[in-house]
Amino acid sequence: MQLLTQICEQLIHNNELSLKKAKDISSQLCRAFFITQSPKHDEFIQAIQLLKENSTHPVVQLTQQCLPIIEDELTGRTIPNSTHPLWTLFCPEAIECEKNPQQVREKIKTVRTVRQIKKSHSAIYNVANELLLTSNVLLSIPLEGDDTSHIKLDDSFHEVLKNAQEEEQEYWYDHPIPVGISAQENEILYGLKHLDKALSVEVERGNMSVEQKLTVALSCSVTHPSLAKIAKQYVEYEIRSHLPLKHIQVIVFSEQECQTILASAFPQASTDLKGVFGVNGAYGRHYTFLKAIAPLWQKTII
Repeated sequence: MQLLTQICEQLIHNNELSLKKAKDISSQLCRAFFITQSPKHDEFIQAIQLLKENSTHPVVQLTQQCLPIIEDELTGRTIPNSTHPLWTLFCPEAIECEKNPQQVREKIKTVRTVRQIKKSHSAIYNVANELLLTSNVLLSIPLEGDDTSHIKLDDSFHEVLKNAQEEEQEYWYDHPIPVGISAQENEILYGLKHLDKALSVEVERGNMSVEQKLTVALSCSVTHPSLAKIAKQYVEYEIRSHLPLKHIQVIVFSEQECQTILASAFPQASTDLKGVFGVNGAYGRHYTFLKAIAPLWQKTII
């Protein structure tokens, strides 16, 4: 049996992969790809048919391009005889973590301990003036069954949110934050809270005055198009409601703000510039924007 078939059967067994459990066509096609590698699967025929019917779908095109490369890389290899064969094959470090967690912990501490620390010749002495911190926020629709009535924003906000929940998901990210999630589970609030706390040390050291605030630029990507209309409003609401920030001012850029900046600052923007100056779409677009906003900020704000 080919290694790819063995891997797929492991994934199918461990995750109970079924076309019926997929929530959308992209998920169905991903499952279909794995199922078609295992002819014994009950849905083998349906999976083949589904892939044929959606031959132009990006998921199918990706699997078609990747399959020859995968098969070539796996040639001559077999699945390990292990209680965690996929861990052993793809991440042997995970096996070590399970067997000797304390030993792994000490090894990581040893490798990552910084010993030769010297004062920089170009040290930062005015944090608020010399730094612009950038990061990204990923927003998605509320979790299924979640009540969002506790969000104290106007009716138009809730109407747009409802519309977003009825849309097909258009953009995909690895760890989106559902609108309405509790403050304890909201990574936006967690990150900003602890950054604000860390900056109090700079105040104590004299690198910031109590009155100064460090600017944090957040690009705000969304999974559903309508969310872009309320992304900035929602993020600012959550911050205002839960964080009495002392040392930070947060500037949020959703796709709408990006398009406004383009229209104002670059009315003759090229197609290439429009393609990178924004926060939705291809996964790396929001990071490209954060690189672009730094020189623009320096020329227009500072």
